[in-house]
Amino acid sequence: MLAEFLKSIPILLFFVLFAFTFWLIRADKNKKRKLSNLPKITVIVPCYNDSKYIENTIKSIVTSYDDIDLIVINDKSTDNSRDVILNMQKQYSFKFIDNEKNLWKVRSLNYASDFAKSNFIFFVDSDTIVNKEAFLSVLERFEENNVAAVSCPNKIITRWLLALMQQIEYNLIALLRYPANVTSCLSLWWSFLWVKKEAFFSVWKFSESAITEDQDLALKLNEKWYEVKQTHKYVYTNCPNTLKALFKQKLRWMTWGIQWVLSHLRIVINHPIYITYIFIYLLIIVFMFMWNLSDSKDYLSLYNFFKYLPEQSWILDILNEIVKKHWEFLFTNIWFRILYLFYAIPLVYPIFKDRRNILIFLLIFPYTLLYVPMMSLIWILALMQYIFKVRKFKIGDRLW
Repeated sequence: MLAEFLKSIPILLFFVLFAFTFWLIRADKNKKRKLSNLPKITVIVPCYNDSKYIENTIKSIVTSYDDIDLIVINDKSTDNSRDVILNMQKQYSFKFIDNEKNLWKVRSLNYASDFAKSNFIFFVDSDTIVNKEAFLSVLERFEENNVAAVSCPNKIITRWLLALMQQIEYNLIALLRYPANVTSCLSLWWSFLWVKKEAFFSVWKFSESAITEDQDLALKLNEKWYEVKQTHKYVYTNCPNTLKALFKQKLRWMTWGIQWVLSHLRIVINHPIYITYIFIYLLIIVFMFMWNLSDSKDYLSLYNFFKYLPEQSWILDILNEIVKKHWEFLFTNIWFRILYLFYAIPLVYPIFKDRRNILIFLLIFPYTLLYVPMMSLIWILALMQYIFKVRKFKIGDRLW
């Protein structure tokens, strides 16, 4: 009875978590917002070796909004990005900053922001496709009191299996960030974000000492009592297409996650939504640990059964013995683990809405059984990297 109780508690907590999340999302989504006017905006696009994408990015920007002050930066690319940008400049009038040496993204953005002619600065990655709805959804939020920065969640353009796994992860990130709109988000999406110029300058722009500068910006704004929001409209972006590239990206993000919590601990623990989520997740982890601990005797019994199995045993005889002696233990464990697969269904549903193929829901299996354990391993490696490397850096040092 104790084992069944321990197994049911985490499942119940998952349902409570999702119900709480969707209730807050619905409240935020149903809130009426109206844009009184369309202001002039500045859009800054940094480019480093993105010649494959930069043309489509610029086109999507200039065709999505009329009154734009566009600034495109070539950060000493080694491919033909410079030529592509110069060719685009002939078609569309914009300011072109051609760095004499590679300054990296943060320094390039901070430098370019000095040339912004508008109080509304958008930072757009060079592999991102934007749209009119994204611009308008962001600008609608700036009329809310004290809002200083807004970003849009991402949809991945590419559609292979690894990209779909990352899209499910992005859906999870968006799902967990939406409820924070009730107060203020503690993070921003990197590919398309807007910030008020005066607020941006008041926190000394992007931090060069942060591993992920956009997330650090969100926290600095919160510390100054500004509000940060996330819209319900998407922009389209690319993602790592190899396991090696994915590993490097996730290790960087997760190392930042540790740095983020420790550097701004006061902001995190004072945020009611985040604390609620952290508390529920900790309860889930504790009960799952107790669940596995309560099953330890059954695992040992099953191990001994196979250890002392005669070499000449037939497969049917083995299965028959397992069913006789361990059927209840195996059945309950398989059933409860199948239930845990279903937590990924709300994360896969947005992909199903786009593609209208019921087979998309089969993605819950590789995501929960392979992708999530892989991300857990990277979390451990990120903690080790933070302990032995990142925490030794001083403010002002470059962490890339």
